[in-house]
Amino acid sequence: MSITYPVDADVLVIEGWLLQDMFNEAAEEFNDGDYLYSLITGTLDSFDSIWKSIKKAGFRMEDVKIAEVVEKRKHKT
Repeated sequence: MSITYPVDADVLVIEGWLLQDMFNEAAEEFNDGDYLYSLITGTLDSFDSIWKSIKKAGFRMEDVKIAEVVEKRKHKT
């Protein structure tokens, strides 16, 4: 992951496009922190792979909420 500047927060926001090792790091951060839940972003068609990755990383499902990102369509007519 990149350099971060953490702040005290109740929610850990995680981008759904991350690689597995980054999901593992996010799970460590979540477990070491004092978060209420993690919010994972992604598109509807990516949720299957996201769920597999977060389960493999060791997240408990009750600690995870999903925020669907709606893809913009260019040149709509």
